[in-house]
Amino acid sequence: MKKKVIKLFPNSQIVKNNGVKYSTLLEQFITPFARDFDDVEFYDDIFEFAINAWNYGNIKLILPDKEKSDEIINSFK
Repeated sequence: MKKKVIKLFPNSQIVKNNGVKYSTLLEQFITPFARDFDDVEFYDDIFEFAINAWNYGNIKLILPDKEKSDEIINSFK
């Protein structure tokens, strides 16, 4: 099992992020909703929610059929 990593985008190049860290962007993304999570026991649950919201918001960028994207996104609910 030498090759455990699967290349999803074989023709793409890896570009190092020299800008803002994604963790910083995620924190900025969730900050306006901080009061909505006062009763959440684990911080990990908050970040899991934020990551899912981030991914759903950006999923249209990678879907092959833009016209069916709403149908695909609604199937996650």
